[in-house]
Amino acid sequence: MSLHRRAYVDPVFTRAFAREPNPFCQSCHAPDADPLNPVPPAVAELGVSCISCHRIDDVILTGTRGTATAPHTLRRSASFEGPEACAGCHEFDFPGRRGEPMQLTIREHASSRFATTSCSECHMPIVENERGRHRSHRFDASSDPAVLRSAVEVKARRIAHEWVEVELSPALVGHAFPTGDLFRRLAVEAEVLDDDGDVAGMDVKFLGRRFADERESGAHPTRRMIADDRVGARGEQPVLVHLDLGPRATGRRVTWRVMYERVELP
Repeated sequence: MSLHRRAYVDPVFTRAFAREPNPFCQSCHAPDADPLNPVPPAVAELGVSCISCHRIDDVILTGTRGTATAPHTLRRSASFEGPEACAGCHEFDFPGRRGEPMQLTIREHASSRFATTSCSECHMPIVENERGRHRSHRFDASSDPAVLRSAVEVKARRIAHEWVEVELSPALVGHAFPTGDLFRRLAVEAEVLDDDGDVAGMDVKFLGRRFADERESGAHPTRRMIADDRVGARGEQPVLVHLDLGPRATGRRVTWRVMYERVELP
């Protein structure tokens, strides 16, 4: 089942949506439902369906490269092959706050070294099965460990007895990493164990977008981004993370790791 198909029933989303049932969220996670009313179970299971992206009025939209015939009208569009096709749900501001981006994947892509590579080249690779050769619609990304590993090049070095420096650089990724919603981050962690196998020193730093809550008179609180230290947020410039393991780390072996996380709250 694709990530789009799971958009409304994904457990992480459903828990977050239960805390903040904003109709604004439904417009992307269940775009075929009425955003002002509860989503019917049958529609919820569809999440982002085929017609969510491919239908405009009564016309089916597709790219220009295909040659297959269809029993209905097709509108071939070059823009459907580029980032514009994804922008509706991957580039938008906080509701009611123009100029305060909630997601900005498309502009991240435009400033990356993969700006001339379409989103589909990476997220919809060519596959071959009983249907012949076609682009995969699984939209594998954060759900695929191999894709995650290929996104970032990581180097770690010990710069003192108790200090470790971890360097993270963009690899095969055409946007900041992690991209997307507010709940994604990288955890960069290192630790040392004593002779009994207990933790003798440990430190962790988180890379992501950071926000401050603001409340205007009589309005709901909104979030304003105040910092962004994600990999690729500053182009190709590496991100350096320094971890302090404490004096007990002297002479002991260090274990480090980088973990992709989705958290319940920002």
